[in-house]
Amino acid sequence: MPKTMKFTEILRKIKSRQLEEVQQLLKEMHPNDLANLIDKLPTEEEVMVFRLLSHELARNTFQYLSLKKQKSLIEALGESESDLARLLNDLDPDDRTALFEELPESLTNRLLNTLSSEERKIAQELLAYPEESIGRLMTPDFVAVRPEFTI
Repeated sequence: MPKTMKFTEILRKIKSRQLEEVQQLLKEMHPNDLANLIDKLPTEEEVMVFRLLSHELARNTFQYLSLKKQKSLIEALGESESDLARLLNDLDPDDRTALFEELPESLTNRLLNTLSSEERKIAQELLAYPEESIGRLMTPDFVAVRPEFTI
């Protein structure tokens, strides 16, 4: 089924509140396509769609959303601290830092407190770098390869 037809079908099912069918259609979509769909939805419906996604699919989709859309979704999900904490803990550190830079300081501080102690430490280290510095853009994850390693 072409993407535009699938989007139309999903939007129709959302409006008629056929949520189980929406959930099934969402499972079959790539995270980038889901992000495009969520970008086209009003806030109330974007939150509903996002909550229908499995944890892994929600995490992968979130990373494809624009920072503006991530911010609005974070604010809309605000009442569910556990969902928010799980999502933020699973984000790549550099993506999470970019998101935190876009949020008001008070919201960033509240969200930092929802992170696990290990993820909070990483987030605080990255946020401690000056704004617009390479330190804020980096990720602490890397692969080390030694000369004696073989394929």
